[in-house]
Amino acid sequence: MSINEDQLRQVLRQIPYPGFSKDIVSAGVVKGLRVADGNVDLDLAFGAADPQAVRQVQDAIRQALLSVGGISAVRFKPPGGGSSDSLNVINNPGAA
Repeated sequence: MSINEDQLRQVLRQIPYPGFSKDIVSAGVVKGLRVADGNVDLDLAFGAADPQAVRQVQDAIRQALLSVGGISAVRFKPPGGGSSDSLNVINNPGAA
């Protein structure tokens, strides 16, 4: 089964932004999303968010996306940019 970006955005709409009534997509946290070969690359923008809130959101994203069939890794683009070599990779140990 092939998953597309719109389907993943729908999954991400279920994750609330800490301290607000909006989800992370509606709040503008998800700036970029790409999926290829079971890998999801995310570009997130938190503004001046508390580091604990950032970790909480990233953990929720990881849990939600890795539960989707066909997703084997979630990679977060580092704040302020950076190359793809410096992405934070979180693998799904149960994926083939």
